[in-house]
Amino acid sequence: MPAHSILTHWSDNEQRNHWFGYWFGHDMFTPPFKGADGKPLYPEMTKDAVLFGGTDPGRFCPTYMIFCDSFVPHKEQRSKIQKFDRRDVYIITQNALADGTYLN
Repeated sequence: MPAHSILTHWSDNEQRNHWFGYWFGHDMFTPPFKGADGKPLYPEMTKDAVLFGGTDPGRFCPTYMIFCDSFVPHKEQRSKIQKFDRRDVYIITQNALADGTYLN
């Protein structure tokens, strides 16, 4: 097999302007969708909440939102969420720390 430069496939793997992980993390805090009754499908995460993250997206996306995106100045955040700041949320995750054995 011939060796290929990393630049050959860079555009297929580059994440700039791919917002899936960002919106997944954001939507854990603020529900974007409403049910048939017009009410949110689930409530907005309360202040000082404790978030237990388990799966890869369930721990990495909210961790990014809490520790990275919350520190971005509001004027530089995406226009839809220019007030996003969830540094109040405690996240318990990584490996088995959110497992029932440890929670007991």
